[in-house]
Amino acid sequence: MFEVTAVHHSPMDEAQLLEYAALAECASSHPISKSLQKAYGKEIDRSRVTDIEELSGYGITATVDGHAVAAGNSKLMNKLGVEYHDCHSTGTIIHMAVDGQYAGILSFPTSSSRTRRKQSSSSSARVSRRPSC
Repeated sequence: MFEVTAVHHSPMDEAQLLEYAALAECASSHPISKSLQKAYGKEIDRSRVTDIEELSGYGITATVDGHAVAAGNSKLMNKLGVEYHDCHSTGTIIHMAVDGQYAGILSFPTSSSRTRRKQSSSSSARVSRRPSC
């Protein structure tokens, strides 16, 4: 399973961004979706989510508590006309937008990064906020 390791370029509270991501992804069985839900760490209340649309090769859009939420790659941000921060870090990144405004990046390490983290006794399982990608 993937593990969310960092939040970048987010003007909103990290916990709020994770909540939006986990709720928007609640109907998906994709490993990244499951990882977002795990990182959120709370029970998912599906009644808070409507209009879920999975866009193959792009990501997902949904309405969460009345807010339009998008989680996906740069192609999704381009499709929605949302200006985003490009990220050149290794691994998988999920761009987030809320109500048409860029909300940040959630990053996941590559498999080799995950292996190194597991081997390191000092690694932490919590998500960190890093200033740049």
